[in-house]
Amino acid sequence: MYTMKKKNLLATVTVLIIGALYGQEAVSITGYLQTDNRLRTKNNEFSWNENRLNLQLEGAPSDQYHYFSEIRLRGFGFPDVNQSRDLQLPEKNKVYRWGLEFREAYVDLYGFMSENLDVRIGRQIVSWGTGDAFNPTSNISPDDLEDIYNFGQRLGTNAISANYYWNDNLTLTGVFVPIFTPATLPSGDFAEAFAPPMALPPGLTIGTISDAVILPDRTISKSSQYALKLATNLFSYDVSLSYFEGQDDFPLASKVTLTPVDGTGTID
Repeated sequence: MYTMKKKNLLATVTVLIIGALYGQEAVSITGYLQTDNRLRTKNNEFSWNENRLNLQLEGAPSDQYHYFSEIRLRGFGFPDVNQSRDLQLPEKNKVYRWGLEFREAYVDLYGFMSENLDVRIGRQIVSWGTGDAFNPTSNISPDDLEDIYNFGQRLGTNAISANYYWNDNLTLTGVFVPIFTPATLPSGDFAEAFAPPMALPPGLTIGTISDAVILPDRTISKSSQYALKLATNLFSYDVSLSYFEGQDDFPLASKVTLTPVDGTGTID
């Protein structure tokens, strides 16, 4: 019950912010509606059900700063009804599952303390590299692999980023992320993409599987991340040199424990 109240409060605050900004001349509100249903042709079973409302608010009241935010309200998944009382919940979250995703909300400060320095503060998606989807050097914002067909998506993180323009062809970029955010893994048809079948010796079968994800301590030395990049253009090619200090956003197996359950070869 607390979770739904929190979501309702967040949705109300979002509507109030949109209403307040709508009265300003400089604000631009854009967005889209999207319905996505996927059907497996092999057994005629639906594997994906999503209805999305995406809104973007953007404005530049002066030459000194610019603001941008993006929110995504969506109904996702299938009914999760197990008992008749699930049909009586006033939140209706068992019948129609929904969520509000706060993707980005930041402010750009142009010419901050120097005419060559631009600073961005807030929740942002930092995208390095010039590729359309695959950017090996873009390792700051965590990957959003929920939908494997939408490869290249990333999650927004709270960060401070700055660009210093040495000249027209040389830029130094610095990013500081105070709190670590892990990547999201695929769901739906590719939910097992990062958990392939485990090969076991003959005669052994797995009863139950459980795992535990260990996040870094919430201290500035363990959870914080930072990166630097020097970028230029040589002979019509984009060239950059970057350094990143932080955590890998994908979970990596560090230990596997097999526990015998009975004499039949079943393990947990």
